[in-house]
This record gives sequence, structure tokens and C-alpha cells, in this order.
Amino acid sequence: MAGTAVLARPKIAPNKPVTLKDVAEKAGVSTAAVSRSFTPGAPVSEDMRKLVLATADALGYRPNRLAAGLASGRTGLVGLVTDDFANPALLELLGHFTTHLQEQGFRPILMNLGGDVSADKAIRMVQEYGVEALVLLSPTLPLPFIRAFDQSGLTVVQAFDFKSHQPFVSQSAVQDAAAGRLAANTLHERGYRKLAYLGGPRGDKSVRDPFPGYRITGEKLGITVEPFDASSWSYEGGFDAIQGLLKSSQCDACFCASDVLAIGALAALRQAGVSVPDDFGLIGLDDIAMSGWHDIGLTTIRIPRDEIAGHCIDLMQELRSEPDRARESRLIKPELIERTTLRAG
Repeated sequence: MAGTAVLARPKIAPNKPVTLKDVAEKAGVSTAAVSRSFTPGAPVSEDMRKLVLATADALGYRPNRLAAGLASGRTGLVGLVTDDFANPALLELLGHFTTHLQEQGFRPILMNLGGDVSADKAIRMVQEYGVEALVLLSPTLPLPFIRAFDQSGLTVVQAFDFKSHQPFVSQSAVQDAAAGRLAANTLHERGYRKLAYLGGPRGDKSVRDPFPGYRITGEKLGITVEPFDASSWSYEGGFDAIQGLLKSSQCDACFCASDVLAIGALAALRQAGVSVPDDFGLIGLDDIAMSGWHDIGLTTIRIPRDEIAGHCIDLMQELRSEPDRARESRLIKPELIERTTLRAG
């Protein structure tokens, strides 16, 4: 068997990638031997492996893991599916998921289902890329999409959309009702007695909804909760909605269904000369990075994205090993993050 001395690089056309065939020819072995040398557990002698790896290194060859995965049917690709790119929390969320997936040897691929993408088109997209599993990152995905993904034979898990302890697909989330209860109890404890709730556009039932838990808790405390709808899940939506609230309501506190809405609401309150938190209390929901900025200081309920990402990927792995296991929800307790928009406790 030949030794493993460093080999001189052959003359290859500029920008032409080195192929497996180039390595085989230079090492004087078959392409099958080269392929086996790069495949963990494949039957190949240690001398042969060392020769092939030294030759490949000298030529600058790197195996195409994706092509090998497509050939074997095990690409390791995991689709991260969302339709909510206007949400500033998405970048942080993607950071957590991509980190967890790469640490476990998977290759994340981002899939945008916004606009007019149909469920059938989404399934074709998934199949064309050879995706093995899907993580649904948006609570706004319509049920037909979720059903179509689940019936495609792929492993599917979902984040941030808890609706049942026996869900349609396995999921990890903060229970919306628990976040609503925490907000109502906190505002009551801080001395606010006329509570408002600011949610998304009226009729938008696909998104998370902490209002029932907030309303029921308020009623138990003897407080009537007044709901308001923003025109959109945006800064402008929060700003405009609070301007309307100030004209038509005597509320002295508001729980907003997202930090983005709450930041817009805070700007409107300050522009109107309302003292926050002395005369008006404000709580958001998310704990995006912007909420902690010095000139914002929003008190909010934290959605623990890193923990949710870890749980989702654990569920994905378990379902890959046991496809017939029961679907489940793994819930995480919401946490109040104190800043400057509530009176001291």
C-alpha cells in the first residue's frame, strides 16, 4: 500500500472544483474506495483511508455532504418554516434553532410561506429539497398547512402555538392563558384597576391569544377588562390603537399581545404626556431585545425562545426514532421581566 506523503497539487483549471474522480485518479484507487473512505463505518482499510484523505487534502477536495445525503435519502436537512418575517423576534429565534440543530449535526434550511404559497406548493418545495423534518416557527400558519405537513410523512414539530395538551403535532410553547393570568395578576398587584388588552387585527384567530386568561383573571379580581384591536401586528398598529384608547377609555393599564405593539403604545402614551408608569402601566409579551433598550425599558412577559428551541429539537429527535409515539405539548412557565413601565411592587 502506498504511503501518505504530501502530494503536489495537479494543474486544475481555475475555479473548477476538485471532484471525487480527481482524488481517485491521483491516489490510484477506485471512486468507490474514495467514497467509502469518507463514509463513517464503511468497509475500508485504515491504510486506504489515510491515503485517500491525504490525497484529498493535498488537492483541496471537500466531499459534498448534501449530494451524498440526497443519494442515501438521509440529507439531515431540517426546514425552519415561518410566514412572519415582519416580527423582529424572528432573527433571535432563528439563531437559537440554527445553533441547536447544527450542534446535533443537522443542516437547517429556511422556508418562507408568506404571500400566496399554497399548502400543495409548500409540500412540493419540501420534497424537492429532500427535507427530513420540519419545525414550524410561526403561530400564524393556517391549520391546512399544518395538516398537509403532518400527512406528508415528515417529522413535524411546532413552536409557540399551544392550544391543547393533546396537540395535532408535537409542540413546545408558553401557554397563552398562563401569560394572560400573569399579566392580570401583576397589574392588579401594582394598583391598576381599569385594565385594557391590546391584541392584533380583529378576526385574526390564527395567532396566539392570551386574552381569555387575562379576562377571566381580571373578572375574578373584580376588574372588567376592555379589549382593543390593533390594525396590524406592528409599531404603528400599537401607536394608533393607544391613541384611540386614550380618547375613548378611562383605562389605567394595558397588556399588549406583543412587545412590538407595546413599544408603539409606549410611544403614543409619551407623546400624549401620560406618565408611565405612575398614571398608566404597560406590559408586553415576548421580551425582544429592543424592549430592554435604555430609552424603552418595557416590562414584559418573557417567551423563553432558547428553551422552546431545545424542547422542539428534542421532540423532533424522539419522533424520528419513534414515528408512532403520541404527540405531546411541552409547556414552559412564562416569566415577568421587570423594567420601567410598571409601578414598583
